[in-house]
Amino acid sequence: MAVSRVLAAFLLFLLSFGQAVASVYSFATAANSVDSAGEPVRARVKFSISAGSMVVTVINLQSGIVSVGQDISSLFFTVDSGGAVLSLGSKDLATSTGTQVNISSGGAVTSTKTVSPIAHWTAGSSGGQSYLNDLSGGGSPIDTIIGPPSSNGSYTTVNSSIAGNGPHNPFIQQQAVFTFNNPGLLQTAKVTNVLVGFGTTAGNTIRMIPEPGSLLLFALGLAFFIRPVSGSRK
Repeated sequence: MAVSRVLAAFLLFLLSFGQAVASVYSFATAANSVDSAGEPVRARVKFSISAGSMVVTVINLQSGIVSVGQDISSLFFTVDSGGAVLSLGSKDLATSTGTQVNISSGGAVTSTKTVSPIAHWTAGSSGGQSYLNDLSGGGSPIDTIIGPPSSNGSYTTVNSSIAGNGPHNPFIQQQAVFTFNNPGLLQTAKVTNVLVGFGTTAGNTIRMIPEPGSLLLFALGLAFFIRPVSGSRK
């Protein structure tokens, strides 16, 4: 009887957790993706949606960065909320946060600070597609999202498009977080058609692919939980 009550409680927890993760979408670049110059790129974008709010985390996972062409500079996506396409723009972008770094001519990080908002990134929509774009903010294309540094904290592999490059410094290190607030956002909203742009020229985009959800792990956990245990019957 006690086991039944525990199992019922676990099932209720699993169902409630499933409702929560149903509004979390994660996308990644396909294996062996490259930028317009043939350099490797690797990125992940996570959308966490609750009623009236969506947090977008953009991550550059590519290590051994060589050029600014491997930096993330834009994101495009479609939000279907309750069967209607929701266009998100600058009025809906509540906050943006990232770690801003300057990279010297030798590849050393000379300054690090948290910035909020990330001023050079703008939000908008066109034809039902929402976007975050670092290239439409005017002026030099600063604040592109660069990948992780080497183990010593420097960028020893970068070329002159990054190291000591005045027009491109500073950069956002590894990830940026953007929060949208819009009353039309439902927790059941879906995100599709995700593209990430790389480099300092518009149009260098790569279509992202959905990553497997985490519910499978909980299903496996449930299977382990309910399997017969030797000696448990009386």
